[in-house]
Amino acid sequence: LSLRMLNAEYPAEVSRQAIESIRSQIIERGLDGLVTLDTVYYTDHECLERLADADLVVFPYQATQESSSAAVRHAIASGAPVAVTPLAIFEDVAPAVIELPGCEPAALADGITRVMGWLPGEWQEYRTRSENWRAAHAHSVVAQRLSGMICALQREDAGSAG
Repeated sequence: LSLRMLNAEYPAEVSRQAIESIRSQIIERGLDGLVTLDTVYYTDHECLERLADADLVVFPYQATQESSSAAVRHAIASGAPVAVTPLAIFEDVAPAVIELPGCEPAALADGITRVMGWLPGEWQEYRTRSENWRAAHAHSVVAQRLSGMICALQREDAGSAG
């Protein structure tokens, strides 16, 4: 296995320090032949291409105050298999992702090992769930749903004004 980390470096000191810390840990642990750290800030299209090339995209998030993750939606849109830690931030995308058994390194390793050993039927079941989720959340479908809601609210408002 190899790891390709896509971690955009932003023009902020905290970002530069985080990237440098990651680079140092890769070298200190002797993983520079197995781990590639890619810090380019890609366009959406370029990012989707890189994600689509992955055998598995992993979001090993720890506790966060965020209510949802735009990054995970981007990964789902790429069509690559997506694995996430069992956090509330990922509940709304649950059908489209693979939930890992925990947030600790050992749980992440066990979960990734289990997923990489899936049988063809397990992969097909996941792909079907993921494809169905993507279809239900496509821009055209969401736009039509929002348009219907707006029209219904307008009718309701017009009816109460009369």
